[in-house]
Amino acid sequence: MPDNVADINKIIELPLDKLRSFDTVKEQFSDLGVLFDNAFVLQPSNATYFPEVGEMVLMGAPRNGWIEITFTIPINYFACRLTSSQHTKVQAYDCDGESLALFDTETADYKEADRLVSAPPPNLNVKIQALNIERVTLNSLDGQLVIHDVCFGF
Repeated sequence: MPDNVADINKIIELPLDKLRSFDTVKEQFSDLGVLFDNAFVLQPSNATYFPEVGEMVLMGAPRNGWIEITFTIPINYFACRLTSSQHTKVQAYDCDGESLALFDTETADYKEADRLVSAPPPNLNVKIQALNIERVTLNSLDGQLVIHDVCFGF
C-alpha cells in the first residue's frame, strides 16, 4: 500500500500471484481497467529478480526491457516495484500522448547505492502521481526488466 498519497480515493493492487507462470499478460486485468502490452508473468529463478512480496512478476517480453500499461479510465497514481539490469525510464502519458511525469532510475536517489553501477537496485519503489494518466511505459534499453506490486489509484 502506498504511503503519503494525497487526493487518491481508491488504490488497486493487481493480483499477479493469481496468474499462471509464463502466460502472456494482455487483458487479464481488463475488469480493473488495465491492459498490458509486451508482458508475461513468471516466477523468477534468478534471486536478483525475486519480488519482496508474493511469487510472480511481470517481465517485458518478447521485446526485452519494455512494458506498456494502458488504463481504460484515467488514473492519478501509479506505483510498482522495479528490478532491471539497465537504467530504466518509467513515463506516464495522457490520452493525447503528452508526457505527464517521468521516473528515471539514472537520476533517482538510491539509499546506499553503488554509484559505479548504472542499473537500479532490486525492488526499487517507483511512484508517479499526475492527473489523467492513461498510459505508462517502462523502458530499460533492451535490458531485463521485471515489475511487481503494481498498483494504481483514482
